[in-house]
Amino acid sequence: MIDRERILKFFGTCTRPLSFKEIVSQMGLDGKEVRQLKRILRDLVRSGELIRTRKGRYGSRSEERRVGKECRSRWSPEH
Repeated sequence: MIDRERILKFFGTCTRPLSFKEIVSQMGLDGKEVRQLKRILRDLVRSGELIRTRKGRYGSRSEERRVGKECRSRWSPEH
């Protein structure tokens, strides 16, 4: 059974945004679960818990913030 918590936990282990096909493959989902995944991903993006890139890949909001902070601190004039 696929649910929000399982999807968010899965994205907590991802190091980069993934396509829908990559998510299905890595999670080992069947037909019914694929339909549920599509609906849950849409809801998670709407609520702001996940991001969807221009290329249609899905990723974690926390990963987006962490990468942004690393880039800012690495390139800041103080360093």
